[in-house]
Amino acid sequence: MESLRELGDSHAFADGLLLGCFVVLTSAVLALADRRSRRSSIVGYGIAAATLAAIVRTFGHDAVPLGVMIALGALALGGLAAKRFNLPPRRTLLLLVPGGFLLAVAAPDLVIGTNLIEVPIAVRVVAGLAAPVVGLAIADFDRVHVESGLVIPMLVLASAGLFIAAPDTELSAALLGVCLPTLACVVPKPLGRIDGGGAAALAGCFCWIAAVASEAAPGALVGALGGLGRLVAEPLARRIPEPLVTQRQRQLEGRRRGKPKERRFIVLLTALAAQIVMVLYASRVVAAEDSMLMATLVLLPGLATLVLVSRELVPRSRRRRRRRSGGSGRSRRPGEPGSGASATSGSGRQRSDWSRPGRNAQRGAVR
Repeated sequence: MESLRELGDSHAFADGLLLGCFVVLTSAVLALADRRSRRSSIVGYGIAAATLAAIVRTFGHDAVPLGVMIALGALALGGLAAKRFNLPPRRTLLLLVPGGFLLAVAAPDLVIGTNLIEVPIAVRVVAGLAAPVVGLAIADFDRVHVESGLVIPMLVLASAGLFIAAPDTELSAALLGVCLPTLACVVPKPLGRIDGGGAAALAGCFCWIAAVASEAAPGALVGALGGLGRLVAEPLARRIPEPLVTQRQRQLEGRRRGKPKERRFIVLLTALAAQIVMVLYASRVVAAEDSMLMATLVLLPGLATLVLVSRELVPRSRRRRRRRSGGSGRSRRPGEPGSGASATSGSGRQRSDWSRPGRNAQRGAVR
């Protein structure tokens, strides 16, 4: 109840709600304008930019240093470049590392209202290291759950966990206020998604706010990052090698293939339930530790359990089977009936049907 009272009295939360509604309206207009996908990919950029704008509107320009803006821009550019050239996760992570480095060295001291906040170097380093990994995980999670838009409810729960875990609630209230209206981008139909650049910028914003809000209690930073829950655990779970999959998992996957609607519904409910449990555990138990080391040791059992649960619920392979032409599983050679391809001559040029001997005989008979 005390947290809700603080949230209601926060001017940053009110400004965040207003700017979050603007993000929703902009995303809806762009989604309707896109006739192909009917989805807008600016949600991640919008949440990050609106959060910084809400902080500046409430506390002034000194609350968001220029170095933080440059770091978030570098993260966004790295994610955009990785998406443009379709890079694998390892190379994408390399492109995001410079932005994380800039986030770690930016703004050791900043002014929030009348308070001078000095962020310890260890907290800034952890936030800088976590930002690229979190950005990569959010983008991967959104790619898998793009049809349901599950990433946005997960982000709302993660921002709520950050608000509960951090001792300083002003900045985290702005982030929570911006994220709450974005739930309208999911109901009744997903209208927005978070691509690579938006995910990286949003992850940098989240990690920076967690670092600043946890400057008095470094263990709260670990709790805030642990509140990301399945946004990080599920991408890790999908990278568990295939030999570790149990026979029970294979049986579950075989049953779910025949009932895709039930499977989506079960995955949605279990994902939200697991996220809520992880947010409460991280914000109440993990964040109560004073040191980051002890908080990490307390977080690891819960994170490992969540990874195993995510591995049990979501199959590793999501490849789509391509249907063969003609309805049979055997691939047909060019020139066979139903193959969809005509024969080619020895020179490599395609021969028309009328160049065959049988066709020539038919043409002579017609004449």
